[in-house]
Amino acid sequence: MDYIYSYCWLFLDIDLKILREELAKLRSPLIFDNIGIRDDAKQRCLRAINSKTEAKFEKLSVWLQKPNNVSPTTSLNLLFNAVVNEIKEQNPDFAPSISMHGDIDINLHGHGYHFFYDILQILVSNVAKHGKKKSNLIFSFEPDSSGESILKITSEVNSDLGLEDKIKKSFEADITDAMSVSGDSGIKKLRVLERDTKEIISIKYKIQENQLSAIVRLKLQRT
Repeated sequence: MDYIYSYCWLFLDIDLKILREELAKLRSPLIFDNIGIRDDAKQRCLRAINSKTEAKFEKLSVWLQKPNNVSPTTSLNLLFNAVVNEIKEQNPDFAPSISMHGDIDINLHGHGYHFFYDILQILVSNVAKHGKKKSNLIFSFEPDSSGESILKITSEVNSDLGLEDKIKKSFEADITDAMSVSGDSGIKKLRVLERDTKEIISIKYKIQENQLSAIVRLKLQRT
């Protein structure tokens, strides 16, 4: 029963995350800038308006989050399947043949769940956009001797011509606006996650015979 409950929350939490992001976009234009205003009364008025606006948006944001007594918890294979189904809805032609290997039955909790979801969402979305729509999609998660874990997603590409150079440029490009720009920004988004998430140790890509593998080395709380 717990797994069914967690699986339902997976899909709901995906939509809630999108709503929270849209809510943040709506908030910014409604906060007044009081820089340069010398009148004390006007400054107090603007601060009061901003305070009430912030409080309203904070309350709305709480409504769009999972209750505190329901910590996000699921197994890795359920999370991966939920992400694949989400990407399929966004890309109707995306119909991969999926195989999973390794320690995929581990449970993810709280923060581990969230950053793992972000990684999978970016990687699978990249496959749907830039790989073959109907091909093999291989997902594995394996511990290594150092106590770290290796996440690997391998997919087929139409051609690897020029792909290595394109990936190299994405690893060297500026990532300031990576999270707000669509298009060919998947690797840039991964680099932002790597920078901001202490559990992510490294990210690299490997190309071999029209197959592209994304390899993420990380430390993850495992139960």
